Amino acid sequence: MKFAKSLVMLLLALVALPAITRSAAAAEGSKKLALLVGIEHYGLRYTPAVPAHEQWSQLDGSRNDVAMLKAELEHRGFDVLTLVDEQATHKAIVAAFQQQLVDKADKDAVLFFHYSGHGQQIPDDNGAPDEADGYDEALVPFDNLGIKNYANHIRDDELGLLIAQAAKKSENIVISLDSCHSGTATRGAPGDPRKMRTRGSRPMWPPAEKRGNEADGTGAWVPAGDAKGAGYVFISAVRADQEANEDRDPVSGAAMGAYSLMLAQALHDAGPRTSYRDLLERIGAQIVVRVSDQNPQIEGDADKRLFSGEWAPPSKFYRVRPITGDGELPIEAGSLHGLLPGSELEVRAIGGEKPLVRVKLVRVELGMSYGVPVKDGERLEAKLFDKGSQAQEVLTKVQAARVRVAFDAAAIALQATVEKLPFVEIMGPQAASAALPQWDLLLTKDMESGGLRIQRADGTALPIPRGKNQPMAGAVAIDDPQRDLRVTQAIEAQFRKMRVMALENNDVATRLEVDLTVHRVDAALEVAPNGSKHVKITADHGAVAKDGTGKVKAGEIVQLFVENRGTKPCFFSVIELSADGTIGILFPAPNAPGDNLLKPGEKRAIPYPYRMTPPAGPEIIKVIASEDDVDFRALEFKVTRGASAGARSPLEQRMGELFSKTRGEPFGYAPEKLWGTDVARFEILQ
Repeated sequence: MKFAKSLVMLLLALVALPAITRSAAAAEGSKKLALLVGIEHYGLRYTPAVPAHEQWSQLDGSRNDVAMLKAELEHRGFDVLTLVDEQATHKAIVAAFQQQLVDKADKDAVLFFHYSGHGQQIPDDNGAPDEADGYDEALVPFDNLGIKNYANHIRDDELGLLIAQAAKKSENIVISLDSCHSGTATRGAPGDPRKMRTRGSRPMWPPAEKRGNEADGTGAWVPAGDAKGAGYVFISAVRADQEANEDRDPVSGAAMGAYSLMLAQALHDAGPRTSYRDLLERIGAQIVVRVSDQNPQIEGDADKRLFSGEWAPPSKFYRVRPITGDGELPIEAGSLHGLLPGSELEVRAIGGEKPLVRVKLVRVELGMSYGVPVKDGERLEAKLFDKGSQAQEVLTKVQAARVRVAFDAAAIALQATVEKLPFVEIMGPQAASAALPQWDLLLTKDMESGGLRIQRADGTALPIPRGKNQPMAGAVAIDDPQRDLRVTQAIEAQFRKMRVMALENNDVATRLEVDLTVHRVDAALEVAPNGSKHVKITADHGAVAKDGTGKVKAGEIVQLFVENRGTKPCFFSVIELSADGTIGILFPAPNAPGDNLLKPGEKRAIPYPYRMTPPAGPEIIKVIASEDDVDFRALEFKVTRGASAGARSPLEQRMGELFSKTRGEPFGYAPEKLWGTDVARFEILQ
């Protein structure tokens, strides 16, 4: 990404080693260490010094969480240490983490920490705050001082320091939390076995007045995006605004945390190729059937294989939601992913080989689709999907949406390489010499350098990437060893930019009004007495012109602001299209969406500033807002830096597969959905 997330997004790099890909064999022979903490002994009986009206409610399933997870982990070769109830004091948890997951660890160790108990959002207590929302997240130990006194809580800052110490020893760490930090003390009708206590409490006091700039990720425990590439995976039972429910094991009837129950079952069924993302999808697919309003979240290196340093290709399946009241099967993919009405998908259980049913899409929105059985008279049965399922596309109604490319005699040798691109339509020999362009791009000889240039239909040259932090080239030498790579990347970047810019809603009835502004600012890194760091904006020099005439020097810092000018709440994503063809999601951060919901009339500053970095040239920032929270990672595209760096990560490969499909325009919602965009164009100066 050309926009460097300066200051804030580099903090984790100061304390944690980068993730290193290892072989599966190395992981199999590595040390496996786990610490499991479970607390259900809360209340007046255990903390008599706390006033009765400030007591935490008793929990019923935490010890069972620990017992079931311990059995699964020991089966996988883990050395497991457990702390339950009276054993799990603040001091004991910290000491056990240090002894079990830091002191015993080595560079090949697999480290696993799980907590089942109450959690709470509490006012940020740093002298220099590090929380954008003004709240710290905290675990509530056995020796807590009640819901209003946080002195014995384990704050996210303290847990973060422990994780940082572990990260210096190993790059393979899993943090799992079955707790919440919002919601009420009880939930559901009395006696309902599926609606039991929740593991948390609403904040008792207002947030700290001074706010930091580090937006939390979906689980709210780590800054958005910081876990990615840091060598660890962070899994939480709920989103930041949800409650972690208790449930019952359907086999034994024992009380358990809903998330912990599904985690243990998913671990039991996981195979050698299961990734953390696969694991979470299995948990999420099952938990939504048993418990409403709970969505487990994952941050960090989600595409690593379970308890391994090896990367696994992400699943090519889309997640399936429970059947609607109209008998339709909702699928978490839409026109953005290349699906169209009439497309057919096979649905199978997660990890299953045989399809459960084949569906045809009858409605397609930007990020969701709805299918019905292909066979006449066949009905969808909820029991088919109660263990979680996924859908894979098998038949698509393809429409033409390709880049037309022509070659003259000097560039004809490149045709064999370019025609392999799935989004390219090769024009015949006569197209290059036609009086009027019948092509979008023409590969031809550059008269100045004698190399090859890519000419647009308007006569301008398509910039060709030369490498990291290098100015773009107008041509590439015929004998350049990276010639084919650079030409194909330039063409793909142009195609993707066209697709992103085509995301435009011109229907007044369904358009959501959103505004994007870019401000030039000054910022400084501040360090609190406890060592935590945050970014402080020290000066705002006003908005940069967004009509293409604005200019920002490389090295300067900008802050982005997004405003919802509509009458309904909306989710928003901010996308960058840089001069070298790179397309990146600036906000929400990958694997950690953060708080991207805007109220009507609300104006929000993206919670971290960006330092402008080369290459110089035109810069486009686009905000897309919609009623639905759509995952726009399919738009991402990174220009590689030569043949040695040509292989993308599995996640990038998957996003490329999704977006390279040549489907018809325009992207859009069903008529009842609102969505809209805004664009800021300016120039980066070297």
